[in-house]
Amino acid sequence: MLPHLSGIDIVTRMRSAGVGAPVLMLSALGRSEHRVEGLESGVDDYLAKPFEPDELVARVRALWRRASRRSHEPVLLFGDLECHVKARTAFRQGRHLPLSPKEFELFRYLMDHAGEVVTREMLLRHVWKLSFDPQTNVVDVNVGRLRRKLEDGFDTPVLETVWGTGYRLIAHADAARG
Repeated sequence: MLPHLSGIDIVTRMRSAGVGAPVLMLSALGRSEHRVEGLESGVDDYLAKPFEPDELVARVRALWRRASRRSHEPVLLFGDLECHVKARTAFRQGRHLPLSPKEFELFRYLMDHAGEVVTREMLLRHVWKLSFDPQTNVVDVNVGRLRRKLEDGFDTPVLETVWGTGYRLIAHADAARG
C-alpha cells in the first residue's frame, strides 16, 4: 500500500499524461473487482500477493515482448488517443477501446486527419468506399457509436461535430475550451 496515492491513481495519472510504458501492478488486493479496477485504469497486467517469483518473471517477460512488438508497429497519437494500425486496436488514456472493424476504420481515418475537419463525404468515400448519398445516415450512426466508445467514462470529449460540415478529433486542451 502506498501512503498518499493508490497504484491505480498513479497509473491513471500516467495514462492521462500520455505515458504508454507497460505497467505490471503488484498488489495485496487480489479480489476480482480489484484486478478489474486495475486493468480498467490502464494497467497492462495485475498480480496479487502472494505470488511465485517464477510467475512474476514470466509476466515481466510477456510485458516486455508485447512492448517490443508494439514499438515496431505504426502508432498514431493525438492527445490521449492511440491508434495501433497493424494490431487494429485503439486506446484512450491507456485504456483499450473495443471497436468493431468499421469503427476502427473510421477511428483510423479520423486519426490520420486529427485536428482537421473531416466531411461526411470524405468518410463515405474513404471508410465506406461509397459515393456521396445525401439520404444515408450511415456516417452519423457510426460516428455516434464511435463517440460513445471514445467518450463514455472520460471527463472530456474528443470527437467534435462541426455543424453543417463534418467531424473533428480534438485534443484535451481544445476540448476544455468547448
